[in-house]
Amino acid sequence: AELVLHGHTHRADLSWIETAAGRVPVLGAPACGMAREPGRDAGAWHRLALAHGPEGWRLALVERRIGPSGGIEDGARLSLTLPRAKVAPLTAAP
Repeated sequence: AELVLHGHTHRADLSWIETAAGRVPVLGAPACGMAREPGRDAGAWHRLALAHGPEGWRLALVERRIGPSGGIEDGARLSLTLPRAKVAPLTAAP
C-alpha cells in the first residue's frame, strides 16, 4: 500500500508505517458530526486531491471543519509525495 486512510478518530491524525518500499502515511480523518465544545474539536473532514507526476503520486490534503460561527472553513493543509509500492510481477499459474 502507498497510503492508508481511516476515519472517525475524533481528531485528525498522521502517522507512518515502515515498509520495504519506504514509509507509508496513515491519515485519520476526524468525525464530521461532532459539536464544538470546550476542550473538543468541532466536526471536520479531509478534502484530498491526488495527482500522478514523475516522482510518483502527490497528495494534497485540506482539512474542512465547522468554524466558530457554524460555517465551513479550511483548516490544516498537508502536501506530500507517496512512496512507490514494490509489487512483485504476476506469474501464470502452473
